[in-house]
Amino acid sequence: MNYRHIFRVFFFLAVFLSVAGCQSTSVRQAGTTQITIEDNGLSRISDKTQVIIQIKSGESILETSKFNGLAPLPYTFTPSLVSENSSLTALVSVTFADEVILRAEKKLIPNQMNSISFQRTDSDTKDESYWAAVDVAGRGIPPDVSTTIALRGQGKITGFAGCNQYRGFYRTVSSLIVFDEIESTSNICANPVMYHENRYFKFLKSVEIFHLDNDQLMLYTSESDKPIVFTRIDKQEVLLSLGKTNSK
Repeated sequence: MNYRHIFRVFFFLAVFLSVAGCQSTSVRQAGTTQITIEDNGLSRISDKTQVIIQIKSGESILETSKFNGLAPLPYTFTPSLVSENSSLTALVSVTFADEVILRAEKKLIPNQMNSISFQRTDSDTKDESYWAAVDVAGRGIPPDVSTTIALRGQGKITGFAGCNQYRGFYRTVSSLIVFDEIESTSNICANPVMYHENRYFKFLKSVEIFHLDNDQLMLYTSESDKPIVFTRIDKQEVLLSLGKTNSK
């Protein structure tokens, strides 16, 4: 038996299969239709929302995928269908409490990366408004403690957390909201008040979604299933709270 001949046959067969596999992979990757979901104002979409991605051809829905939030953004999605159809459209919707809060739509170019951004909607928080907390993630508010927030123009916030004044910035995309650069004074108060304030700041910094219901504002956070709940107050009450102190 000519072992050298058998070895050569297997060697060339292995090389052929390897080259064929590489070519197949290259063609498949080059022919992939992908969607990149992005938004300059967001780094993620809360997992408290449902994100629905649909691929349509005309009025027919070819594929539907659902996710609890998206993170991080930009987020790349690859449809499972393989089609050269040039009339495909991607629809992306974000829902919270059975209400669509963000939507995006784009006609897809086959075999390419397609970037899609959300259509902006006006936010009800853009006008100045003033609020007093009545509950922080299910733990209420300590007796005789005031916790307020003022949503001001140019995305600025001021307020009183229970012991210290604070300020910072916020930005919204539809019903999604983020608080940034929160700074506070450095008073020291009794333990129950400090515990409440620290807890309030922790949740405020993790807020992802807001919901307005008449004179009630609810801020939903990534840290709890229960929101921070505020009731609407007038500007004078916020100014009065800023003059308070519960320090020792």
